[in-house]
Amino acid sequence: MYAAYVPLGPIMMLHACGQLDIVRMKIDHLFEEADAEIIKEKMKAIIERLQYIYKFVKIIEDVFTVAYELTLKGTTLILPVAFYEFIEAAHRGELSVELITFIIGGILISSSPCYYSDLLMEKGEKVRLSLYSCGWELFYDRSTRTTLQILLLYALRPVAIRTVFRTLCLEALTDVSIHLNPY
Repeated sequence: MYAAYVPLGPIMMLHACGQLDIVRMKIDHLFEEADAEIIKEKMKAIIERLQYIYKFVKIIEDVFTVAYELTLKGTTLILPVAFYEFIEAAHRGELSVELITFIIGGILISSSPCYYSDLLMEKGEKVRLSLYSCGWELFYDRSTRTTLQILLLYALRPVAIRTVFRTLCLEALTDVSIHLNPY
């Protein structure tokens, strides 16, 4: 399970990040040509790619929602117990390699999805900013501007993995660590 299922979500998120970078580069070169038909074809390709990416992220979210929610909640329960056991073993003069491995593994398993989902959110934000700053103000085709407006509205919603209760990101991870140590 840990060799296949745990890294599968971050691998898929990295794929979506790469696809968003490709779209961002295409958007940056959208208005290099002055021909309205070429621009419309480029916009069509960008829209299709964005639809593919958003569907792909939705599939990732559907598959991993419960697992990531359980991981975050389980981390808040298991890590304090493991730290307590480690401290007690240290007071007895023992060095528990199993507990150290368990603590490091728990931190990595709970933090990697948050990190990659946060990266996905950053890439989505870069696409949104690229849409806004692609040079549309120099091109006076109404249908192109309307399409860009719709894309900008659609891009306002962050591209991220959501769990049952919240969006998976580094902020969610810090909330988990705050619950581990309330002082």
